[in-house]
Amino acid sequence: MEQGAAVPVFAAMLKDLYERAGSPTLSALVRQGGLQQPPVVLNTSSLSDWLAGRSVPSQQPVVQFLVAGLARQARQAGRAGAPAGWARLWEAAVEERRQRRGGRPGRRVADAPAEQVPVRGRFVAELRDEEACGEWEVHRPVDVTAAVPGVLPLYVRRAHDEVLRSVVGQAAGGASRMVVLVGESSSGKTRACWEAVAELPAGWRLWHPLDPSPAQALANALQEGIAARTAIWLNELQQYVGEQAGALAGQVAVGLRALLQDGTRGPVLVLGTVWPEFWSRLTAPAVPGRSSGDAQTRALLEGTGVYVPAAFEAQDLEDARTVGGHDVRLSDALAHTEDGRIAQYMAGAPALLERYRAAPPAARAVIGAAMDASRLGGAALVGRDFLQAAAEGYLGDEDYDTLGEEWLEEALAYTQQPSKGVRGLLGRVRARPGTGGRGGWRLSDYMDHVGRVERGAMPLPRPRSGLRRASICRSLTSYGRWDRRPRRAGVMPRPPACISGRWTWGM
Repeated sequence: MEQGAAVPVFAAMLKDLYERAGSPTLSALVRQGGLQQPPVVLNTSSLSDWLAGRSVPSQQPVVQFLVAGLARQARQAGRAGAPAGWARLWEAAVEERRQRRGGRPGRRVADAPAEQVPVRGRFVAELRDEEACGEWEVHRPVDVTAAVPGVLPLYVRRAHDEVLRSVVGQAAGGASRMVVLVGESSSGKTRACWEAVAELPAGWRLWHPLDPSPAQALANALQEGIAARTAIWLNELQQYVGEQAGALAGQVAVGLRALLQDGTRGPVLVLGTVWPEFWSRLTAPAVPGRSSGDAQTRALLEGTGVYVPAAFEAQDLEDARTVGGHDVRLSDALAHTEDGRIAQYMAGAPALLERYRAAPPAARAVIGAAMDASRLGGAALVGRDFLQAAAEGYLGDEDYDTLGEEWLEEALAYTQQPSKGVRGLLGRVRARPGTGGRGGWRLSDYMDHVGRVERGAMPLPRPRSGLRRASICRSLTSYGRWDRRPRRAGVMPRPPACISGRWTWGM
């Protein structure tokens, strides 16, 4: 950017965002600022000057309120939100304004973290709803033919949102906090977190630890240091502090406790989501003979859980009807659900379930194998060899005898077919070159939940040969961690002998 251009460019950006938000009256913005906690003090004269480029807002809470609020209104109107890089542009404009007034160069405005601590993630204010269904793992909504106001359906606040926003507000006020949303698949946990982080002040970043593995990425960062004003996105918390994290679970729990308790390193915000069954394991007290969470994990999670109901309550439904007049996806969900499971419907769950019920034998066998690998072994990814070896045991003799030469390819093609714009029953995950990551197939979140409910006490089928047994064992050893809890009435069967010491397929 040319020297001296930051102020007019920032003003043009703010003016453009203001117009995309519908050009609300300046007095309305003043009133909205006064309703914030703590209040954001504005006046119409300053707002007019900022929009015209005659001056620049100098306080972080003020510019964050303006940009975040206007971006939210713009998205609700079906228009683009805040442009990427606006926070750095604002910093440059403030510095340029100082120099014009003859002052000495000021320190960097945006409360930047110490240089010694690696900065991770992206500025919250630069995030867009178009990205929510990618890295941030918000469920992609169903496709509809009618025009919609944005990529994501209009949001209906519920009781858990108020608790969540209170915690986010405490973090924004300078206190390190952790909150975990606990609820069934597709109940709205991740979307609630996405909406809440949008209210963080300027300078905050959102970071999702993923590579080389979720737990390893977070463990490494905790050792190196986490910059202040970082929101850590822990979708599927069990990957970080549960059985799926393996030996790193305790290390991560200790590191997070230390980070949250150290007043000199914050503020930071830790946002987690988890299914009830995993939450129960993570927080269960130590009892001989029963699986329980690590003591450090229990201490970390104490007092952090916020329950997300699977269904909308009466008031939520009333609010949804009001909002549904502006978004056909909501109105369609209200018309097709009788039990209040609005979020699940919009995530495409009914279409996935219908496709699963109607699956041909080979495809259904592949899905069943992936379900059991996840519910029994914690295998988030399964490989082709495993699916071929295991699925044959899920087929009856007649179905097995009629398999074609390309049965596996045809079954995988069926399972990967999207339903109403939502990813299929199984999704292909490709390993990126040079990352050390593993490719394979991942069961959809909702179907994983269905498998745990419907197959909870079902025995595993019998493999058709010793060769298949060896292949299955190698695959499961590579991809998953089998539950080693002692078997008792009502508990899932134990895994194959190659892992647990006893072959139980076909009990």
